Amino acid sequence: MCAISKLGILLLCLLPMRLAAAEVQSWAGLRIANALDEGSARLCVELNGRVWRDGGMGCGEVSGLRRVAHGTHRLSFSMDGLRGREVRLTLKPGQILALVPHALALEDGSGREIRVLKLEHLKDGSGRLATVVDLGCEPHRLLEIKQIGKSWAPVALRRMELVRFPIIQHRGYLPMRVGRQQLHSLPVFKDGHQVVVLYERKGGGLISLHYRDRGWPADEGSGADTEGL
Repeated sequence: MCAISKLGILLLCLLPMRLAAAEVQSWAGLRIANALDEGSARLCVELNGRVWRDGGMGCGEVSGLRRVAHGTHRLSFSMDGLRGREVRLTLKPGQILALVPHALALEDGSGREIRVLKLEHLKDGSGRLATVVDLGCEPHRLLEIKQIGKSWAPVALRRMELVRFPIIQHRGYLPMRVGRQQLHSLPVFKDGHQVVVLYERKGGGLISLHYRDRGWPADEGSGADTEGL
């Protein structure tokens, strides 16, 4: 009788965990990383006709993970000085995407337009990894990284292709550079996946942004946007 009672208590404890996991899988998630540098101009984003963030997003800003219903969604991206872009997405339950708006020159040379890169969330269990994507105008580029106790190591990049490398160190920051230009150092966490995006600065040269690619439920309760739409 005692064993049966203990089993019942255990099942009651596990039930909320199973329900919570099922609830997470019924949603999808979106994150926006703004790789647009147009001086003081701010990126305006609308999701299904509603403003994503009041006041827009500045250069290099990365939003929290926003919970949305799975299914089809419409997003529009606009910024002064650039031709805007509208994107339609169909998200599966539990799917998490990062959207990276960036600028591309128009073929007729009349200006630039917004394009949107879609990056899938890398599920947990992959260890300490960094993914780098170069959105600059050069077809090839050499990034250098310096891990603690190591010399500068080259990482060959090709435009719009994802390159991954392991993060060996357990703490501190990971310096990065392209040629003589120093980029933002990458903070190192005890585990998880990080994403680095390189893009063109308006006045010339490169700039970088990075974000920690966490999924549910890690973002909940830690500054994530969790609005059901």
